[in-house]
Amino acid sequence: MKQKYSSQVYMTVLANERTLLAYIRTGLTFFVTGLALIKLFPSDVSLISGIIFIVFGAIMFFYGYVRYGHFEKRIEHIK
Repeated sequence: MKQKYSSQVYMTVLANERTLLAYIRTGLTFFVTGLALIKLFPSDVSLISGIIFIVFGAIMFFYGYVRYGHFEKRIEHIK
């Protein structure tokens, strides 16, 4: 039997998904910026900066995924 939940719960689920997508978008931006720095500017400074941007992008992906899972569990307890 399907249970009906309030619109506030659905809005919270959608907000959590939007936040995950924002973290993914930000992580991807950092990642691509790092690759561009490495490929377009052949110097040691841009290589180090590019690696830092790539690492920050990976951290954003990971943090967004962990945060999404944490809040998804909290939302399940509300339902």
